[in-house]
Parts: sequence; C-alpha cells; structure tokens
Amino acid sequence: MAAYREDIEIEAATQNWELSDDAKQSLKEFKGFRDRYFLTELGVPFETANFHNNWIKSINKALLNGGQQMILSPPRHGKTELLIHFVVWLICRNPNIRILWVGGNEDISKNAVSSVIDTLENNEALKEDFCGPGGNFKPATRTGKPNAFAYFTQISYFAFLRRIAKEKKQQDIKLKYIEQSGIEAFADISGDYDGDSIVERIKSRIFSRICTKENCNIR
Repeated sequence: MAAYREDIEIEAATQNWELSDDAKQSLKEFKGFRDRYFLTELGVPFETANFHNNWIKSINKALLNGGQQMILSPPRHGKTELLIHFVVWLICRNPNIRILWVGGNEDISKNAVSSVIDTLENNEALKEDFCGPGGNFKPATRTGKPNAFAYFTQISYFAFLRRIAKEKKQQDIKLKYIEQSGIEAFADISGDYDGDSIVERIKSRIFSRICTKENCNIR
C-alpha cells in the first residue's frame, strides 16, 4: 500500500510539474549549466576557462551548421571532464540526440560513456530539474525493450574499432617491410636518372611488392 500511495503522489506531482526558469536558463548557456549541476571533489564548481568556452562555441557552431570540428590540445587541460559535461548538457537539451564517442582505445570510450550514464542516473539535481518527480533519463519504449538505436550505435562503434585495427596492422606490415629492405630492393639507381624518376621507380616497386587484392588502391 505504501508503494501504491507513493505512486499516486508522484503521478499527482507530475501533472503539475514543469521545467523551472533556472533550469531553462541553464540550457541556454553551457557554463551556467556546468556551474549549476557539476561540482569538484572539493564541492566547488569546475573551472571553465576561456579556452574551454571557445571550444564549446566552436563545437556548437559545427553542430548548428552540420560541419566538423577538430580541437587539438595537450594533456591535462580538462578535455575529458569538459566533454562529459557538454554531452550531458546536449542530452538535457535534446533527449533524442545520438552521440558516438570514439577514443584512442575501447577502454577510454567506455569510461567516458560510463561517466555520462553515471551522471544521468545519479545526479539528483539534474533528475529533479529535468525529469520531474520520480523521473529519470531512461527512455521508455512501447515494447519495454532496450532502445534499438543503442544496439546499432554499438555495432557501428565496434565495426569502427575493427577497421582501425585492420588498417593499423596493414600499415605496420608495410613500414616493417620498408625498414628491413635497402633502397636497392626497390630501384636500380646505377643509371642516369633524375630525382623524380628515382622516386617514381621506388614507389612503383614498393607498391608492386606490398599491394594485395584487398588494398591495391593505396596510391
């Protein structure tokens, strides 16, 4: 009976619930959202430096225009935490968004995605402001089964990793072959040839030896 009464109370509260003005405002600007919902281990807001804001603006611009954005940054500049918070912000703005996180290896990607999921499941302030009484970020489906898009995203993710591994293996074989072979294995330079012709002869000999049926178009 207690659980039933709790469900009734939650349902009644949900009918009158709406997004607060503060929550709506936080969706307009990432830094405000980050300051409101994320704290460091010391209980203070994360530092969002000016270059962090510039990164977020450039990513938002690319998303808005359907473009691409590459950001190069050295280690220890807060990239991972910033992007985790940014992804949570995007999900709060658009719960139906699809995001593929690709890292240097599978563990890096898994850890980052796990951090996003952990935030959505355990950040009580987020759930209270954006999900309403008793709500959560888990999408409901008509069949009650897991979202099919998550399956296809996972398939795409692992296919992408396998392709990277395959190309890296092929590249390693080519480089090892070249390193262990002298220049005489690729070209006869005893005659009178100019620099360009020697280069072309070397390239031709290399391609003829390392090309296979699968990757014969590597030129």
